[in-house]
Formats: sequence, structure tokens, C-alpha cells
Amino acid sequence: MKKYIPRVLETALMKYLKVFPIVGIIGPRQSGKSTMLKQMFSDLYTYVTFDDPKIVAQLQDDPDKFMRIYDNRVIFDEAHKAPELFDILKLTVDNDRDNYGKYILTGSAQFALMKGVSESLAGRIGLLSLLPFQFRDKLEIT
Repeated sequence: MKKYIPRVLETALMKYLKVFPIVGIIGPRQSGKSTMLKQMFSDLYTYVTFDDPKIVAQLQDDPDKFMRIYDNRVIFDEAHKAPELFDILKLTVDNDRDNYGKYILTGSAQFALMKGVSESLAGRIGLLSLLPFQFRDKLEIT
């Protein structure tokens, strides 16, 4: 079993969760976004991936029911695969504005995620970028 290597970004992420209702983590595929979040929050957040077509269908078929199920402390992984989520999150967060750290979004398609963010979630989301291991990450393991 591989050992988890903490990332430098974790400190900033913890700070963002205290000041934004939604935190978005963007970065290239295989940079460690999902691994980091599962490691940090497996006992605090529900993990939902839009890589699963059934999850996308649930959101599209009944958005209200979907959001009742996933109403608080949810990681939406690969959020760019469900762009309709952004408008729904806007309304959800606006009704619960002081609930910081309510959702975490990830996306490997930076442009799709950024478009959704700029149109729907401006002022509601703090964005962080996770790249493949940085030199500082590697220093932590020695």
C-alpha cells in the first residue's frame, strides 16, 4: 500500500474552508486532488464523483432530490462533468451563506470549471490549484 504524502496546499485549503461556502480545487488529471481530499476528509465529507454516469443522471433527473441528499459537507469530484451543478449550488449557498466549507469541488478541466465558476459562483467560491508534486511537497517526505 502506498503511503500518502501530505501536500503543501493542505494548509491553504483548511484556511479557505473557514471563509468560503465553496472551495474549488482545480488542476491537471492525476495531480492528486481526489487522493488529497479523501485522505483529509473521508470522515467529515461525503464523496461524490461525477465520473459515475449514474450520479450525473441523478442530478439531471431530480436536482432538488439530489441536493436534499447531498446538502452539506460534500466533495463533488470532477464537477466540470455536471455543469448544471453550478447554478444549483449558487441557489443552495445563497440560502445558507454563512455555512463555510459546505462544498468542495474538483475539476481537471480547468476551463470548463472556471467558466461555471465565473458565471454562477463568483463571490461564493475560493479557488485553489493543485499541480503534480512540487519540490516543497517532496521536501516534506525526506
